[in-house]
Amino acid sequence: MAKDKNKSFVKWIEILQQESWQLELLISGFAIFLLASAYDEIGNFEYQIHLLTTGSSYFGTLILPFQVLLGAWYVLIINLVLHVLLRGLWISTIGIRYVSGEINFETLNFSPKFDRFLKKRIVSFVTYIEKLEQLCSIVFGFTFLIIFILISMGLFVIGIMFLAFTIDAVEENFHNGFLAIVIPLLLFYLFGGLIYFIDFITLGWVKKRKRIAKLYYPIYRFFSVVTLSFIYRPLYYNLIDNRYGRKVVLFLIPYLLIFTLISSMRF
Repeated sequence: MAKDKNKSFVKWIEILQQESWQLELLISGFAIFLLASAYDEIGNFEYQIHLLTTGSSYFGTLILPFQVLLGAWYVLIINLVLHVLLRGLWISTIGIRYVSGEINFETLNFSPKFDRFLKKRIVSFVTYIEKLEQLCSIVFGFTFLIIFILISMGLFVIGIMFLAFTIDAVEENFHNGFLAIVIPLLLFYLFGGLIYFIDFITLGWVKKRKRIAKLYYPIYRFFSVVTLSFIYRPLYYNLIDNRYGRKVVLFLIPYLLIFTLISSMRF
């Protein structure tokens, strides 16, 4: 009975995958509307933070959560608009195929050079539709993966700030014994975070090294909890287990750097 239930659930998942484009468009459209409406509020929030930090340096800790929020806003609005455009292109290709079927290069009567080139590049209109479908789904999943990565980065930096403030408070009160504990913790936190980051961007290179994997395991478990990466871990590993997904994940670093620069610019 359990096997039948599992089979029916898998079948339901497969049907849902085929119809997921409707949910994607619904979520994207609703999210774009909310994000566009929040533009003025984000500007007002930034102004309030600027006033607070001018009055007291202790409010400087609010800058980091705001930068994460602003980066998430940019990623969502741009990626979701891109997703809607790609889905629109995908729907239009399906409609065109219904009207005219496959591409008939013979009726186009191109010169042999262009005919060979186009036949080589455009294998099939169905293949083109399938690739568009994969791209749309990847962009949609990629968007929310980036959001969670930004949150993880923000939580990691908050941990650094917490330890740094602790060291500052200890120094003011001359508790040197406690200081000897906190400083090594901060160094371990920074070093462990660097290894965790290297393992992430190299698609698990550290986990593949058998000699250091056992030492890395507790570090991996610790930062999985601190950064909440266990929430989006299945999505990450599902992407990197195939060639196309690995290319997408490797694109994360320049992508995040670009959005970091964009979020810090003012026009």
